[in-house]
Amino acid sequence: MIKLHYDTATELGHHPVPLVWNEQTNAPVSHVQGWEAMQPYELTSQHNAMAVRTCDAFTFIDVDTKNSSTLSASDLRTYILIMLEEKLNRIIYEKLFIEQSRNGGLHIFLKMPAPDHKIPIATNSKGNELIALYPKNKLCYTHPTPGCQIIYGQRDEMEPITQSELNQIIDLLQA
Repeated sequence: MIKLHYDTATELGHHPVPLVWNEQTNAPVSHVQGWEAMQPYELTSQHNAMAVRTCDAFTFIDVDTKNSSTLSASDLRTYILIMLEEKLNRIIYEKLFIEQSRNGGLHIFLKMPAPDHKIPIATNSKGNELIALYPKNKLCYTHPTPGCQIIYGQRDEMEPITQSELNQIIDLLQA
């Protein structure tokens, strides 16, 4: 199964990094050395997880639900998913690929160049980062990594997001 996802991510320019994942600790056994250089990797039978590297082809908004100070992680995740589906322009919503992260947060993938710097979108009442748009050269654990699950869309069905559409997404997430 990982080969299909790995090949698709490669074709889309998402620079996949194969990983060996320990399902008991819910963490990678080790990171692939040199992932920053965006070298192509060869899958082996040991690889059971994958990360993708933000780049000129895509980026993602990370919703770190464990930093919520007012709602449970589950309630915040549900609230954001409902807001995106019901309040975001349908044309924009259909361009998204959304996953639940291994820790119960959300990754909202966007087909657009990653910014040069992280863009904070929302913080909790203590000032901890809750939602951010991730910059270039960051790894994101993604499906089929154990614990990650696709909530909406498919990686290969994402359509380009304009700056105006990104601004609408950010405005909604800041509300």
